[in-house]
Amino acid sequence: MKPVFQRYQSISSARQFLHPASLHDRIYAQFLDGIVLGVVCSLWLYLVSGGELYFLWISPMIPQFLIQVPEHYFSVTADFWWGGAFVTVALPYGEVIFIQYPVPLFWLLYLLYYTYFGYRWGQTPGKIVKKVVILSEDGSPPGWEQSLLRWLGYVISILPLGLGFWIGLDRKEMRTWYDRWTKTRVLSYDPLSVEKSD
Repeated sequence: MKPVFQRYQSISSARQFLHPASLHDRIYAQFLDGIVLGVVCSLWLYLVSGGELYFLWISPMIPQFLIQVPEHYFSVTADFWWGGAFVTVALPYGEVIFIQYPVPLFWLLYLLYYTYFGYRWGQTPGKIVKKVVILSEDGSPPGWEQSLLRWLGYVISILPLGLGFWIGLDRKEMRTWYDRWTKTRVLSYDPLSVEKSD
């Protein structure tokens, strides 16, 4: 049985086993990262609110959440910074939902998560599970500037309803416009083949 977590080892003998990551693998890795970040943000929200607030739905892409709010809970302006501020939306069929305002603390957490893991290993935990790695065009791990710009490019891609992912997608190399902008590639690797080559 293969282990779930197998990090990419940047050794020259492994490079021949790299190939462009499929869109499916990239989306799946992003979804897993969203769960990790969502759980961390949700625990924070629950603890800081004294058990009053928690998430109903977690966004895997950006820190925007639907939350559960008890009837007696009222937020104040200062709650905006830690996640306790929300907008109430009455739907046409009578339901009421609560959408959390964009939280500076959570945006910072997402930025640090993607920048740190991208720079440190070229892989977030989701990419490790899917055996996907981010590399510069020359095959080296991305620098911290590249990792930061990748995250910013990712956020910009989401804004026009995700069109930034599809418009620039190169089907042959599976590179989005922000991959080309930051001169990076997202590649799949086969850990078993790497082990055999050692």
